[in-house]
Amino acid sequence: MILFFLAISFLIHRLMEFGFRNKRDKFVEFYLSTVVARLLLCIAFVAVAFYFGVNNAPIFIANFFALYLFYTIFEIYGLYRTLRRDS
Repeated sequence: MILFFLAISFLIHRLMEFGFRNKRDKFVEFYLSTVVARLLLCIAFVAVAFYFGVNNAPIFIANFFALYLFYTIFEIYGLYRTLRRDS
């Protein structure tokens, strides 16, 4: 699960770097597309995990939700710091 979040973080970071190019004209579109992509990838990850069978589903969901929540909080904090510094 942690490797999944590491991979998704790398992918989102690369997409956000691409969105910061060209004087940030399309930053909002890239940010929203990364949010949608992350959500779809997370849904697909959970679906695949349930398809292959997890031993304890409630614990898996709680762990996944906690990691997703921490990831989202750190992403928003990092974005807030970056945008605040640039303004």
